[in-house]
Amino acid sequence: MNEKLYFLFYLYLEWESCVEREYIKAIANKIYPNKVVCINRPGDLLIGLLRRRERLRSSLPGANIHQITNNLILIRPLFLLNDYLASWVPGLNGLQCVWLRWLLKRMSLEPAYNERVIIWLFSPVHWQFAKLFPSAFVVSHLVDEYTITLQGRPKRHMLALEQRMLKRSNIVFTLSRSLAQKKSYFHNNVFCIGQGVAFEQFAKAVTARVQLPKELSEIPRPRIGLVGNIRDWIDFSLVKTLLVSRPDWSIIFIGPIDPSATGSVAKLNNFKNFYWLGPKPFQEIPYWIAGLDVGIIPYLHSEFTKYVNPAKLYEYLAVGLPVVMTNIGEFQKIDGCLWVTETPDGFIQAICEALKADDLIAKQVRIQLAKNHSWENVSQRALEYIFALISKE
Repeated sequence: MNEKLYFLFYLYLEWESCVEREYIKAIANKIYPNKVVCINRPGDLLIGLLRRRERLRSSLPGANIHQITNNLILIRPLFLLNDYLASWVPGLNGLQCVWLRWLLKRMSLEPAYNERVIIWLFSPVHWQFAKLFPSAFVVSHLVDEYTITLQGRPKRHMLALEQRMLKRSNIVFTLSRSLAQKKSYFHNNVFCIGQGVAFEQFAKAVTARVQLPKELSEIPRPRIGLVGNIRDWIDFSLVKTLLVSRPDWSIIFIGPIDPSATGSVAKLNNFKNFYWLGPKPFQEIPYWIAGLDVGIIPYLHSEFTKYVNPAKLYEYLAVGLPVVMTNIGEFQKIDGCLWVTETPDGFIQAICEALKADDLIAKQVRIQLAKNHSWENVSQRALEYIFALISKE
């Protein structure tokens, strides 16, 4: 495009824990030297005084702005009430949207008169922030099916917010084809751009001469691992079956435990071949994954997981790891790379097969599969869709 651009991303998670940050960096790199502003999770004046004091402190003047790259700036605004809770209070996020625009002006980060504004939202909760600049081109990027529970029951509040967001959006992106098909009933410009991975960072773990983390090296092989957020969409009954049926396997969880899974993980701790190693910094994750023998995604089959496209799948593949997963989403078996199963016995058998598929050729095929899903490739597809629509205006 010949016109000057101004991208504004509104995050749904903290910058440091949001996998899409690498996606945002890739976009910033592709549109350089155009400006990219990213809104981090806000400080919260009411709740922050009680529970999130560090986030509150980092939203104060002097601590609330960070230069990520030459043209990418991260800011943390200070709100009266965090945007998720404020979404239940009619009009409050609308007022905080006005406040945010004033903050951008005060920081000299508002768009120039000759810049084309593109606002990028990841959650229906933030639909009102599409109003920051009335003439903006608005992108809705749905990373999950927000409008239903894990059991498939409708979330009426999120349904209402999503309808408002889609009505204001110029284009909608999803991670899965099934979710794109579902949302296409409500919007004309819905595209599946897929999930991404910070490929270069993970690929380094294959070639770099980095010593295996000591905590992991002390665990007996074979090491069967789940890396990522540990929450109620995991089939803990299946994990228990693995622990009981194969006491010679080490079943390893790496990542933070959501409150919804605390009790289930506590029960797994009773098994001698279960290991929870806790959360790890993102920069170290590739080396922990590289120390596993098989990566697993033991998710429950439900209406919610029908639409998922887990980032961990591509992270496993990027270090050459074979992957075994339950029958979720729209995945099919890829010989030597990905096994998709429907029963506990099938899951165990698939892991046995994956452990044998350790030849160099299979490993290179897995790595190439992940490379096709690099954030650079995903961002390129997204920008092509956006610029094609803008050119028709």
